Amino acid sequence: MTPAQKREVIRELRQQGLSLRLALELVKMARASFYRQGRGHPQEDSLRERIRELAHAQVAFGYRRITAVLRRQGWRVNPKRVYRLYRQMELQKPVSKKGRRGLKRPVPFEPAEALAPGQVWAVDFVEDKLVSGRRLRILNVLDIFSRYAPGMSGTICRTRSDAIAGPAPCAVTVRLWWSFYPT
Repeated sequence: MTPAQKREVIRELRQQGLSLRLALELVKMARASFYRQGRGHPQEDSLRERIRELAHAQVAFGYRRITAVLRRQGWRVNPKRVYRLYRQMELQKPVSKKGRRGLKRPVPFEPAEALAPGQVWAVDFVEDKLVSGRRLRILNVLDIFSRYAPGMSGTICRTRSDAIAGPAPCAVTVRLWWSFYPT
């Protein structure tokens, strides 16, 4: 909150019958700051107007580029002052968050609903590290409708690169396959 905004809040509190000392304490403002009037800068209004013109003329310009343009035009400004005015005039553009790539799909993904066993399957890799330091990777296959797991394939790998490379270079391969559906 700026000092001017704090002064306004204190004036409103005073109108409601609160003492000045208590209002200053609530807003956390010193008495001297309350009574002190801002100096104001005679050039600031014309500088604000010029910054606004540049920002609207060149939308891609940020405060740093506007500072450089103002200096070329003969204004004696520093970047902190231009940034302060730029923010006060709410010209600051919101920072765009770059989305994760590859999520844009032409058609939104809608998972299929399983109405009977054997229609929709889920496949999932699970990886864990054993006490010996080896990695255990398990491929789970699951029927979504019945929650039945007809198969699992597990591999114990010597190194991290083996786990990434897949089951071929691994030391021990354990396969547990059950029948599709017990009869």
